[in-house]
Amino acid sequence: MAHEAVFEAAVVAVPHVQWQERQIACKEGKHVTKEERYDFLRPQFANW
Repeated sequence: MAHEAVFEAAVVAVPHVQWQERQIACKEGKHVTKEERYDFLRPQFANW
């Protein structure tokens, strides 16, 4: 939610065949491309 184009966001768990559960992110706000989001978040998360 720190990105200026995101108004509200949530991460929830969804079923996954291999991992039993995975996270999915949902957002509301201005359109931001996947690459823009990744570039913004990359410094804040481990790259693995």
